[in-house]
Amino acid sequence: MRKLKKYTFENWWKGEIVLMYAVRVHKKDENLKVVTWDDFKSEERAKIEQKQKELFEQAVSNLFARKKAEFTKQFADSKAKEILLKHEIKQCYDILFEQIPFAGIILATHWDMSFDYNDLRSIQRFVKQKFILGKDEGYAFMHSPHCRYRYNNKHSVEVYACYLWKYYNWLLESNFNRDENSNVTFKYPKELERAVKYNWFVIAITFANGEMDKLLEAYKVDGTPNYSAISRKIGMPKSRSWISESLSVRKSDKNIFANHKKIEIIEEYFRIHNIQICDSFYQRIAKLKKQGSKK
Repeated sequence: MRKLKKYTFENWWKGEIVLMYAVRVHKKDENLKVVTWDDFKSEERAKIEQKQKELFEQAVSNLFARKKAEFTKQFADSKAKEILLKHEIKQCYDILFEQIPFAGIILATHWDMSFDYNDLRSIQRFVKQKFILGKDEGYAFMHSPHCRYRYNNKHSVEVYACYLWKYYNWLLESNFNRDENSNVTFKYPKELERAVKYNWFVIAITFANGEMDKLLEAYKVDGTPNYSAISRKIGMPKSRSWISESLSVRKSDKNIFANHKKIEIIEEYFRIHNIQICDSFYQRIAKLKKQGSKK
């Protein structure tokens, strides 16, 4: 028997029902009706999805504008502008990309605030899927603003993730300290813009920040790293060969450490973001060079 599609955009907009994909509700009672897309006709679903997109973009825009204004004033008043800017960029990077410590609450010391472990994981997952991998999963997580069951004045982690991504990139591209650093030039600006879309770049970042060393230990089977499991863990299931080749002494096209240009792009990326490259990254480069000199 075909399921009756009985709900409309108006039911959702008035807050009479809650989509199961927008799971963050602060209370449940006998009147709470949780529904799926199967409960709507296609035209009603399309109306909801369009409104969810509008609500999402407006929420991101509001947060972004407020944060920009806040930092611009803070920067103008600061007596240590360069330090402030570096710390601000680093704080964004840590939230968006850094390995999350396994704890209930994680402190963001520069901003003097804390994050829930699961929220941070959701933020990083959203950023990876939407911006790194280019996968648009829609906006079904957005509640109607009239939903009586949502957390009051609390944005979804997806809204926060998108706003933070925009703010982070705005900081990197801004004119702050541009006069003081006018002599600084970048060798690979175009390559850096494109690099984040490629498997090799994500793998190289994982090597450079030391995360790969931890994964190689965590995913050992009988003393040998499981490269397939590692590639799945970092969300790049087709990148196994980049990992295995980069750990070999072969100068193949998938050995990151054998490609001088790729190394320079990574170094430039880390310099822009004020992040230190781990020792093992350079040790692998040296090992490959030493091996080559023996031939």
